[in-house]
Amino acid sequence: ELKQILRQRFPKEGEAIFDAFISFSKMDSGGKDLGICKQYVMEYPVLFNLIGDGYDIMVFPKDFQDEYWETEPGQVNVFFI
Repeated sequence: ELKQILRQRFPKEGEAIFDAFISFSKMDSGGKDLGICKQYVMEYPVLFNLIGDGYDIMVFPKDFQDEYWETEPGQVNVFFI
């Protein structure tokens, strides 16, 4: 269902966003309950959060600017706490 929603909202990028999410969800969290993954999927800044046993996905506008983003295109920032 998630893949379908992403494809509807982002026809060109939905599959890639879903694949990036699956990649993050399969990472070893080292037993930690909170995790963050910041990356660009195509031109979109995407934030994946692990919160306990659930996930949150935020896709920001292509021109998104934020002093806390600290991620460049091609870079994947992941950490677990």
